[in-house]
Amino acid sequence: MFKKILCALIIFFAVIFITGYFFTRPLILSLGRMKLERVFKGASVSIKNCGFKPRLISFYNIEIKKDKAYDIKIKEAGITYDLKALVNKNIAKVSFNDVSAGINPLKTFSADRIDVLNLNPDSAELYIPRINYDNLKTGEIKSSVKFRDSAISMSPLSVNFLGGNITGDLNILILSAEIVKYDFRLKALDLNIRSFVEDFKLIDKFEMTGSLEGAMSLEGSGPAVNELNGTFFTDKPGGILIIKDTRFLENIAKNSKQPLDIIVESFKNYNYNSGILKLYLSNGSIFMNISLNGETG
Repeated sequence: MFKKILCALIIFFAVIFITGYFFTRPLILSLGRMKLERVFKGASVSIKNCGFKPRLISFYNIEIKKDKAYDIKIKEAGITYDLKALVNKNIAKVSFNDVSAGINPLKTFSADRIDVLNLNPDSAELYIPRINYDNLKTGEIKSSVKFRDSAISMSPLSVNFLGGNITGDLNILILSAEIVKYDFRLKALDLNIRSFVEDFKLIDKFEMTGSLEGAMSLEGSGPAVNELNGTFFTDKPGGILIIKDTRFLENIAKNSKQPLDIIVESFKNYNYNSGILKLYLSNGSIFMNISLNGETG
């Protein structure tokens, strides 16, 4: 299905180039909306404007919206073309600028730019300078992409994150615009714990230094996570943990049957040498378990 849609879009871009100077802009915009409506069935599609330059076609202020499902906004989509490449069903570059995508019930993803290079019915190269999601921010994202019917495979996938690097494989199965299944396997190296605490605005609850490495698998459908397993280890020589959350310290004191003042003093400047962080799914909720070993604090 995906390859058929992609072929249709490539042919559409070629038709736009050939006819763009002879037909009115409203007709071109109407054709663009029709193509997107075929991809996003049942959605409301609007494109405010379009423009033509040598080797470049641009569409402006695109919105694809379906109530209670998703809302995608793109300020500008630019298609860099070459006539010879179009004949071979290849597009040199597709750039999406100022992109936001809200998928219920998740919060909105946003990206300043998304580049798809050497796009053809079978493959492409993906480059995203950064993505923002709530408090989460990534660095560069790069991947080779393969298309097969309704499946998209991204391998190898590389993401700069929390001062370190994540590598892995992401497989996506698009059954419809609303039903998207995914399978993500990743390995992480040198993730900075302090950056995690700061990015997720947890500094009022605890402070922690050190770095993590490990692996995680994630499977789901749409916003629902069906499987999650991850194990991460702290790198030597460890780091420092300072817990500020009074309720958390009270629970530790209660469970360990130790005086609260001793627990508070212990976690004012806890030096750990090693640690394990585990992520798992239980009854539809995501849990995190942390175990630290240290000598001082």
